[in-house]
Amino acid sequence: MIKVTLSFDDGRKDNYRVANEILAPMQLPATFNITTDYVSGKEARGIPCANQAMNKEEVVNLSRNALIEIAGHGKSHHNGFVNLMDGVKELKEWCGLDKMGIASPNSQLSEKELQRERGRYKKNEICYVRIGVRCLHRTFIKRCLRKINKQIHSGKISSWVCRESLLSKEDNYILNSIPVLHYNTLDEVKKIINDAVETDKSCILMFHSILKEGEDFYRDLWSWDYEQFRRLCVFLKEMEEKKMLQVSKTMDIVNNICEMEQKRGETGL
Repeated sequence: MIKVTLSFDDGRKDNYRVANEILAPMQLPATFNITTDYVSGKEARGIPCANQAMNKEEVVNLSRNALIEIAGHGKSHHNGFVNLMDGVKELKEWCGLDKMGIASPNSQLSEKELQRERGRYKKNEICYVRIGVRCLHRTFIKRCLRKINKQIHSGKISSWVCRESLLSKEDNYILNSIPVLHYNTLDEVKKIINDAVETDKSCILMFHSILKEGEDFYRDLWSWDYEQFRRLCVFLKEMEEKKMLQVSKTMDIVNNICEMEQKRGETGL
């Protein structure tokens, strides 16, 4: 069964509200990728945004929920290897965790770079690295279509542009994700999910802020509407009840793929 992950970047205060008001009542899992200096309130290079951050206690509270995964997103919001490892180290100390993945700040780590450095990350007990969209083919056309789609909101265009970022059974360490931006409609996101179901691939949806109309930063590019998100979760729950997909943490995608690989090895397929 394919898996869909709701993945939240930075450690924004509004994410904590969503975890308590939407995810918890529906018993939906999610992954929260935390920039520790942002949460600690430190003035450091690369703080992700002006939005209010969670505090350390809220991050720890999330980590105690079995449905929630805490992952690294840098000590400060950049991709230096030492910075990423320092962020993971702090989160492990705060939350008492052992295994952890990383989401690349600004999705700037490339697949080629990660393939070269994969052994280094694994040596430091990083279970996966989540990056952004994959654009291997027809990149110029896709960029043009993205711009056009800001106005016309075609679900078919959205799903076609994002199709390469769906996760196949071979994607078990470097994981692409699909950002959900302010101009994306609920129907566009649903079409991406339906495309994942039809092609038997998993999907990581990348969110930042989830805000109500009229709140500060509501119209920011990286904010999505609170009511649209709630309706998306209802849709996912209905799909889950029909056994068409499973909402999961990012780590569950990795574990599921590894289990399938092991079974294929045992059967010789």
